[in-house]
Amino acid sequence: MWTGSLPQRRHRDVRGRRFDVLALVAAFTLVILGALNLYAAASWSLAARQLVAVAAGLVLLVLMRRVHVERLAVLGWACYGLSIVLLLAVSLFGIERYGAKRWLAIGELTFQPSELAKLGLLLLLANVLGSNRPAWRRFLLAVVLAVVPIGFTLLQPDLSTAMLLTAMTAGLLILSRIPPRFLLPLFGSVVLVAPLAVRMLRPHQLARLQAYLAGSESTEGPGYAIRQAHIALASGGLFGQARDPLHRLRAEYLPGREHDLTLASLVQQWGLVAGASAVLATVVLVWWVALASRVARTRRGMLTCAGFAVLLGAEAVVSLGGNLGALPLAGIPFPLVSQGGTAALVHLAALGVVLGVRRDGVRRRLWALPRWHNPRPRLVRFAALGVSGLLAGLSAYGWHLQEVRGESLRRAGETQMTRCVRIPAPRGIITDRHGVPLAINAAQNQIVVIPALLRRPDDLRRLAALVGQPVDQLRRTLAAAGTRLSTRVAV
Repeated sequence: MWTGSLPQRRHRDVRGRRFDVLALVAAFTLVILGALNLYAAASWSLAARQLVAVAAGLVLLVLMRRVHVERLAVLGWACYGLSIVLLLAVSLFGIERYGAKRWLAIGELTFQPSELAKLGLLLLLANVLGSNRPAWRRFLLAVVLAVVPIGFTLLQPDLSTAMLLTAMTAGLLILSRIPPRFLLPLFGSVVLVAPLAVRMLRPHQLARLQAYLAGSESTEGPGYAIRQAHIALASGGLFGQARDPLHRLRAEYLPGREHDLTLASLVQQWGLVAGASAVLATVVLVWWVALASRVARTRRGMLTCAGFAVLLGAEAVVSLGGNLGALPLAGIPFPLVSQGGTAALVHLAALGVVLGVRRDGVRRRLWALPRWHNPRPRLVRFAALGVSGLLAGLSAYGWHLQEVRGESLRRAGETQMTRCVRIPAPRGIITDRHGVPLAINAAQNQIVVIPALLRRPDDLRRLAALVGQPVDQLRRTLAAAGTRLSTRVAV
């Protein structure tokens, strides 16, 4: 049965291809912004390693695009089973970093199996919840399948990934039209048990939560990261500080600039334009994936796209909110921007699956009879609209932060780079056998300065008064330093 004339079908096909190209451009934009941040804030070697992982992810994207929709269930079981085995291996042989055991290493290659669990659980839940089983069986099987990887990630402990897996599972249960009589008791139990999870928090995680609830931006302790993120966001301006000679020195003060606080670092290095581009590209991706669920021919394909939209949106909102201090800093990386080879591979592979679902839907839905049409996911466009609104609101808050508190935060950033260090004399007086001094302590004062910081005439005059030298002579001394990071001025 045809669902339109030939010109109409061709028009929809061309429009869909353009939308696919736009989504791929958005993903490519996020990858490039992440590499630029690593290059400016860390080193070219980290950026090159991330781009190598992205290249492998593009290969997976092409391969996943060719997977037939009916075979997604097999792919889901394979990814899910492999991730469970690898998560079990992490608990036995994993590498421990920052008080958590989340990684496996094979030679110099390090990867995080919990990222693979996201893709495996997504495909498997879509297969189970999109089947024709009775509602209670689909609900029970989905919960059992989700509990296993969530439990393994909690044991690592990796609360951020466990939270994302839980959010994706809850979203799929709602979107798959599971009756409320099953969902309400489950969600109510989670709400009642959630306060008990505070006992599972490590001391540094609990300190972060307390600092967020108290609104602390202390110069040390748990509020330090948020304060440094605000300084980075305020100091970036429109086009960032990557061309400033001191941009690497300023970046050293921002913890987690490659992972948790990537967006704050991106704004500091490349400005609000780069940060807004990352948010806009993410909104495009979320809408593209969400609308792909409306095109899909099968319920499994629909739920796969809808679940991935939920995952992308949750990652972006929690990461951006943590960078701004509007949400607790949960350690969730921003998709395709933060450093992480395993995460890049999984996200690009999932984009390939969505491309395959869209291609199958566009080619085959034209022949579908009305009785074969499956009910579309519930509230998927509303969820995409909510994610877009949250990202837009958080972005506006970031701009407001730079406009209202920008000057004071920039001054705080300059002040924290100035320190007074007392260096005591390490030796006493050396005399001969008659007590005649051979070596004595002679006062010799020097000031170590950073020429790039002495741009304002007032600062130069203050330093000239301290060292007792004319301003012109001091200016010549600093000019002779050339491109060196620091120089010494005798007193």
